[in-house]
Amino acid sequence: MLDGAEVARGTDPLDPRDDLPPADLDTDGDGLTDDEEAELGTDPEVADTDGDGLGDGQEVTTYDTDPLDPDTDGGGVDDGTEVGAGTDPLDPADDEPLGDADPDGDGLTDEEEAELGTDPEVADTDGDGLGDGVEVDLGTDPLDPDSDGGGVADGTEVGAGTDPLDPADDLPAGDADSDGDGLTDGEEIGLGTNPNVADSDGDGLSDGREVDGRPGTCADGTDPLDPDTDGDTLSDGAEVDGIWIGQKVKRLKGAPKPIGRVRTDPCRADTDRDGLRDDREVQGVRIAQQIRVPSGTYFLGTRKSDPRAADTDRDGLTDRQEVTGNRNRKFGKRKTDPTTFDTDRGRLGDGQEVRRGSDPSNSRSTPSNPRRR
Repeated sequence: MLDGAEVARGTDPLDPRDDLPPADLDTDGDGLTDDEEAELGTDPEVADTDGDGLGDGQEVTTYDTDPLDPDTDGGGVDDGTEVGAGTDPLDPADDEPLGDADPDGDGLTDEEEAELGTDPEVADTDGDGLGDGVEVDLGTDPLDPDSDGGGVADGTEVGAGTDPLDPADDLPAGDADSDGDGLTDGEEIGLGTNPNVADSDGDGLSDGREVDGRPGTCADGTDPLDPDTDGDTLSDGAEVDGIWIGQKVKRLKGAPKPIGRVRTDPCRADTDRDGLRDDREVQGVRIAQQIRVPSGTYFLGTRKSDPRAADTDRDGLTDRQEVTGNRNRKFGKRKTDPTTFDTDRGRLGDGQEVRRGSDPSNSRSTPSNPRRR
């Protein structure tokens, strides 16, 4: 019995008397017992003896391939690669030479792309509107969106009928705006945005709108290369165009009303500066808290709040103070509802109760008898 198998089993690799492995011992976990591997000649301590990407058990029981030969059909492609590609690892006729693979369909093989330094999984590595293979055929640089340095992207030049290798015929700097986003192609090349895609980062705002700081965005603009400029997990477009929050708010007066559509600051993670990030307010905070009211008890679950207002229900406590209970230290930081003016329905607002020394999560607790449960 192999030393490694004995150690795994807990027997002594220096004592031959305990070398009686159970019939179902599978040291390497490949689906074949050590006895079966001994018969096959495979390594019982290596799940993939021939290193072809298929476990020994898979080769024997599923694909009927040779676990000792990485290319069972001898066609030039490993068994694991064939299975992954959907070809038959037992038929050499369908093996595709590795050098001919072109997963991005740009007309260049992976080997050619490796030599050029282009991305074998992206058809247009430099994002200039011309596929890598087309650029090689034209003589332009597939790693430079403006091969002649004239200020206009190669793809734009080809489309306009000018020479992408001659800077003299480039349109005057500032004139061409291929994607109609309000930024010229030259400006986009300088910024690193895609002159052929109006919204380079896919956040719902055009590049021009982000850079210029147009109405709804930050004064200095949002980042056209980052879909979430302030890092609050809400996209810039969603923050600018607005997010609907259906959570109803009960203030001191009036019927409960939904928060509605809110437009937050895409350059500030906490628009209302209440200590809760915009995404937490929009998506909701789970408040695991039981509330005692005059008629019994109820359980506070997830509550969404208004990311534009530090105190959504206007009870004198900020939204963060309510969901964390950090103003209610006298009563063990019991939490309250940031969308309800009077969480325990005891006829005093939550902020008023805290200031007067009673528990806003328990209607039996009053300023005159704060400890009553």
